[in-house]
Amino acid sequence: EGGDEAGRPVAVGTELLRIFERVGVKDSDAEAKRLLSPLFVTVGVLLAQGCFPASLASTLGESAAVAVRTSRDISRLRASVSVFIGLLRWPGSGRRRAMDTLLQLLGYSFPTVRQATAQALYIRLIEEAGDFDLCSDDGGGSVVPLAVLAETQELISVTPWGTDNEQALTGALREVYTKLQLDLPTGGRSILAPKRPKERRSDAEADYADLVRQAHY
Repeated sequence: EGGDEAGRPVAVGTELLRIFERVGVKDSDAEAKRLLSPLFVTVGVLLAQGCFPASLASTLGESAAVAVRTSRDISRLRASVSVFIGLLRWPGSGRRRAMDTLLQLLGYSFPTVRQATAQALYIRLIEEAGDFDLCSDDGGGSVVPLAVLAETQELISVTPWGTDNEQALTGALREVYTKLQLDLPTGGRSILAPKRPKERRSDAEADYADLVRQAHY
């Protein structure tokens, strides 16, 4: 019985990961819409209570990242925050990737997602009583001193993440990246990600557009 009890978190965690693997990730997928948000909530609770096994954390991080990478489902994105917060529990590459994803969510175009991320991240960081290790397994990254972590918490708490002032958001977000010594995003949905250049219209397309406009179509 004692052995069964000890192995239960691994069995439960493995089963939850199987659901991640089985369910599609497209927003248009009915099963994904029905299952992913509750799945994120459930895993987030297990992580918060220290009931999710460290041995499965890396796989969880990968599955969670795939599930939110291209999604615009606000319910799913908000539910995922607790999972990435929970994955900050273990130092190493997994923690660094989780923080990177959280900062991506902090820069999303949806105000409610930014606000949920900021609140959860602030609460998580104030739990730290010492320097915060954001080094990856290969030795990259750095340790954030406690004083700088406190400055980051303050910045997160005073920034109005629900605003539509993109300049204010961009400035605050860049500062958070700088303080945590993380690379700015080169892709994804963050407001800091480089925008794709608009394709220049050909002369023929421009002439046709002018013709249509002049004809009042």
